[in-house]
Amino acid sequence: MPPKTPRRAAAAAAAAAAAAAAAAEPPPPPPPPPPEEDPEQDSGPEDLPLPSLVLEETEEPDFTALCQKLKIPDHVKERAWLTWEKVSSVDGVLEGYVQRKKELWGICIFIAAVDLDEMPFTFTELQKNIETSVCKFFDLLKEIDTSTKVDNAMSRLLKKYNVLCALYSKLER
Repeated sequence: MPPKTPRRAAAAAAAAAAAAAAAAEPPPPPPPPPPEEDPEQDSGPEDLPLPSLVLEETEEPDFTALCQKLKIPDHVKERAWLTWEKVSSVDGVLEGYVQRKKELWGICIFIAAVDLDEMPFTFTELQKNIETSVCKFFDLLKEIDTSTKVDNAMSRLLKKYNVLCALYSKLER
């Protein structure tokens, strides 16, 4: 059996309702015009502002040298510097002690590298460059509020350290 055609009265009422709804809604606003480009500006990559340039002006040369020794990528370096600014803003952290400053820079680099999953250095290399012991490093790291990821990495390193110390003392005899 073929389908029934709609009645003319019902179809006319539906069309009138649709027309009334369309008349009640205002037309959508036109899209904003695209921003005008300055003809004097060149869109080359050398003209783009680099966020690292701002950081290099505020960073200390010793921090930059430490990052270069450890071959730290720029995004990790920036994150480490932001962590350093948070840590150094706490009262009584530095006490004018240059070696402690270097150790804290190393800890900030470690935190940033672990958080960003980018470790271009070994823990031993970091330790040698900041001239600190494993115990002192972990004690300082415990004082800083870190993410779960950093806490887990620290726990793994501490377990390895404890196992190696036990083996060393056993084999030393």
